Amino acid sequence: MALLICEEEPGLASFTRFATFNHLDGRRDSLLIDVEFLYHENGQTYLPVDIISRGKDWVLIELSDEANSGTRRLWVAPSALSSRQPYQWPGTRAGQSLPRNP
Repeated sequence: MALLICEEEPGLASFTRFATFNHLDGRRDSLLIDVEFLYHENGQTYLPVDIISRGKDWVLIELSDEANSGTRRLWVAPSALSSRQPYQWPGTRAGQSLPRNP
């Protein structure tokens, strides 16, 4: 589990937020998510993601749900992930993935 640096914007309800982030090619995308899934530290907002694969200049990640563009996996720059890794979601065992929406 890793933490993707993102921007937090108001969602469609008081308990939701849009987490906005950048793809490796510079495109911006967002994911509507329950506010409790976001992690905050030192004024920065992070979205927990799974790392699928990594190279020197890229990381393939998987989101907990589809982004607004319809994608679930995307390539990001290594600098888009927090150096504070691995992240363990509260209530999960080390190495366990995020709960998925059916």
